[in-house]
Amino acid sequence: MENNWINGGPFLEVSFVLETTDNSCETIMGLINSFNSLPISIEVQKNDLQTKLLEFEKGYNYDDNRTIHNLNLNGYIYINKKRKVLIEITRISTALVLVDFIFFGSQFDVEEWNQVGIQKSEYILFYQLLDELFKIYSFKIGCVEIEDNVLSLFDVFVEYPDEQYNIDNLDFNKVKNNHKPLYVKLNEN
Repeated sequence: MENNWINGGPFLEVSFVLETTDNSCETIMGLINSFNSLPISIEVQKNDLQTKLLEFEKGYNYDDNRTIHNLNLNGYIYINKKRKVLIEITRISTALVLVDFIFFGSQFDVEEWNQVGIQKSEYILFYQLLDELFKIYSFKIGCVEIEDNVLSLFDVFVEYPDEQYNIDNLDFNKVKNNHKPLYVKLNEN
């Protein structure tokens, strides 16, 4: 994790895939600015943001066949309490971007790391966060899960970016019947 912003574990992840082919700084900044539309307050630390946006837009060569477009943002979110969040934005295919809100997911607070734990009774608040994100982004699929993100719902076993990460490859009936994620949000339209 970037700068050890989130330490330890387990992690609770609220994630979704967004359909966009655009890697421009403006598109990603628009995504970030849309967080202000949420009824839940999110403070994104914007130090070096322009540099991070340009790095996302350009990408970096992972190997001979893949260019990775990835951006990590540290922040705070107010869900019942002030909590640290790592927001990871990653291109997973030409058409899809993964947006992943990563939280310290232990039920215990860890004061030395300034991390607030999450009680099972609070999970519903994170489901509500995903619902609010859906209202803004109208994504096709999102989920809340411990130690995993929405990519686990794709029947794909390759590293990203890869064209197998495609909405057309999702079996929505199988996803509905998969009881692994804590919470799933689907838009089959």
